[in-house]
Amino acid sequence: MEAAVEELREVIAATVARLANGVCGRPGVGSPQWLAEREAPAGVRAQKLREWHLLKITLCVAADVGLAGEVINARLYGASWQQVGDALGVSRQAAHERWGKVCDRSTVRLESEAQVLAAADHARASSDTPGE
Repeated sequence: MEAAVEELREVIAATVARLANGVCGRPGVGSPQWLAEREAPAGVRAQKLREWHLLKITLCVAADVGLAGEVINARLYGASWQQVGDALGVSRQAAHERWGKVCDRSTVRLESEAQVLAAADHARASSDTPGE
């Protein structure tokens, strides 16, 4: 049963991501536009990802599906509680009361992973620079 539930969550997450990509015109993985976005400054990438996760929240609300992962990711990429509340159709306070503890627990772990990934990106970029 647990494996089936996990598989369903993965299918829902992939479907929501695909639909959000279509709505916002996000380039396909591996395309030249996608590669160019990965080379954009960190602040630009974070803003695009924040907007994408907020759109995914809006889609999940409209379809009445699970939101925890999307709320956590939106917060991780810098969305305010006001923005999350707007995407959910509730107040900033209601969003924080409902999702604050979940985000606090998850954000610590995810921020650590994000720092590791950022360091790896930086190391890769440094090794790709001629003369260094």
